[in-house]
Amino acid sequence: MKITVKFAHLILLALTKESLLCLIFTLCSLQGNEVKKIIFHDDLHDYYTSNPDDSFSELIALFQLGKLTLPFNSDEKEMVRQLLQKLNIPISSQTLVFSNTSLQLSKIGPNSPRAIYFSDDLYLGYVPNGQIEVIGIDPQRGAIPYIFSLPKEKGQQFPPISRSRKCMRCHASEKTDFIPGLLLGSVIPMHGGGTLDVLNHGKPSHNTPYSSRFGGWYLNSPKLPFSNWANAIGKIVNHEKIEKTKLHNQNWAKKYPTGNSDPISIMVLEHQIGFTNLCIKLQYLSRQELNRNSKLSDEFINQSADKLLEYCLFKNEPKLPNAMKKGESEFAKVFETVGQNKSATESLRELQLKERLFKHRCSYMINSKLFGAIHTLIRKKFFSKLALILSNHPKKNQSYKYLTRVECEALDRILSLTNEMYRVQKKGV
Repeated sequence: MKITVKFAHLILLALTKESLLCLIFTLCSLQGNEVKKIIFHDDLHDYYTSNPDDSFSELIALFQLGKLTLPFNSDEKEMVRQLLQKLNIPISSQTLVFSNTSLQLSKIGPNSPRAIYFSDDLYLGYVPNGQIEVIGIDPQRGAIPYIFSLPKEKGQQFPPISRSRKCMRCHASEKTDFIPGLLLGSVIPMHGGGTLDVLNHGKPSHNTPYSSRFGGWYLNSPKLPFSNWANAIGKIVNHEKIEKTKLHNQNWAKKYPTGNSDPISIMVLEHQIGFTNLCIKLQYLSRQELNRNSKLSDEFINQSADKLLEYCLFKNEPKLPNAMKKGESEFAKVFETVGQNKSATESLRELQLKERLFKHRCSYMINSKLFGAIHTLIRKKFFSKLALILSNHPKKNQSYKYLTRVECEALDRILSLTNEMYRVQKKGV
């Protein structure tokens, strides 16, 4: 691979390193060609002035009042394990990233990666001997970052939990369209964890080519069946080429709640981040539209619904280069059973991992609180169009002909059982 960047470009790359917990949004208008940058902290959006409505903010007061406790343990990783259980975040979601990102970049490197854990609406970052970073998702305002330390001695009151404004330097940047969103990067890291080159220049989503994923991350359960930059660093040779050097896997269970860094977890996380960012983006754009015109235009509603459909139905998802073994992933087992109705035989959370990520190509996140907060007119239009796509109607959208009849019938069954608005809008098709 040839180096095509000058020294100044390398400096630029260093300044734009992504972090999962660095969150921001660049918002462009869906209408016309005019680009409208959103100022997330503008009075219109009440980002800093409103009380956060995310799942972590609800727990802060309980921690501080001692109603929710975290028993001291001299083993830091055990305290992290207990904290994850309190937050209902699966330990199996652990992924390890060693490129220098987040506010704690000085503590991160190949021998001390940053662990990321997540549920549908909560994200936690942990570096050994560092602070805990948590991001909650407010359905109206977006990502709300918090930072705090673990108790250092027995009997100590739970340390103060602060809402971090510094995170917004990244967490409201071009990579997130300048709104409070989520980031997940893929880079060619150097020996110390710094960035030599960026592999994924796009925004995090399930649309990312597999050749551009996993750079700067450890993967050790299971081994990926295709070429990638995981578990590797790069160095420049002959002033023009980047040479890959593989890193030895370590026994991460000594430092972290589990020894795994699961590629399936990262793949699901990347899909979820793309979905989350899109929903937050539409919230900000809708407020701007309503502020200008007092109501949402038909054009705005249609274009918003189309954007959601395109992402929710995995329209541009690349094909998996090779099949992956779901049975070897503890995360896959846990993820598929989250909120599962024991009587249900089909679920949007079911993974496929042969040619694609999910068996049913419709995001499980459409049943989330985040999606439910999108303006009612947009969601109604979304479900009306979705019902048309899944039907045998002669006017169904041909852009989604990759969805087979069998797959459409399965999605219709699942959504008819799990989503009331879909059932209502389906009657009008």
